Amino acid sequence: MITNPTRQRSLRGHKASRPSPRAANTAEHQAMLAWRLTPRDKWIIRMLWEHRVLTSHQLTALAFPSFRSGRMRLRELWTWGVVDRFQHDRLLRGLYDLRSLFGDKWVPAIVVALRAGPLRRIEVLSTVNSYFIDENWTDKQPVLHDSILARTLKKMRMQGLVFRERSTKSFPPEVEYALNPAVADALRAAEPLIAWTRAHPDLLAQAQEYSRKHGQHGGSSGDEGDDDFPPRPA
Repeated sequence: MITNPTRQRSLRGHKASRPSPRAANTAEHQAMLAWRLTPRDKWIIRMLWEHRVLTSHQLTALAFPSFRSGRMRLRELWTWGVVDRFQHDRLLRGLYDLRSLFGDKWVPAIVVALRAGPLRRIEVLSTVNSYFIDENWTDKQPVLHDSILARTLKKMRMQGLVFRERSTKSFPPEVEYALNPAVADALRAAEPLIAWTRAHPDLLAQAQEYSRKHGQHGGSSGDEGDDDFPPRPA
């Protein structure tokens, strides 16, 4: 009977890291590649040199028996610094990064409230509750409670989105919250996306109608009822 089993973390192999550009140009790294690269790898490199950009699906169809084996080998080539990841991968990661930062229900409203300058928590609460949030997406008018605001501000502060500072404008000093300047830059960068929503009112109206009927996170995951949706525009 094993009374002191080895931890699973200790059983895992070392996860190789991608070399820096300087390390990738060393003689040791080049020698390692000469030993590890297969004729198929060298063919992939020639194809990428000729075409500049190929997707993982294209390379898999051309050189690998399955998508899984192709994906694993391409990841190894990326880890060794032989190939770069494609643009859609960075785009996908960037979109999920933005969702993780600003996807909380109350974060956008708090960010907009702090755009004009630092506010006390009670001022943030009253400002956010004066907004008409989700009025086109749901029939319910959400209300921000102080306990939820406190948790949300703490999370935003830990993430670096806002700063918590003491105001010297009053005595005794009061705590105020201010936006990280980088978040203010993000608001300015969001203007083209906001313009995009205004340029596509029909798409927005269709999504809002579905949300009011089924909820923003509701609806069936199956294919039932697809015939009820409007046809794809020409």
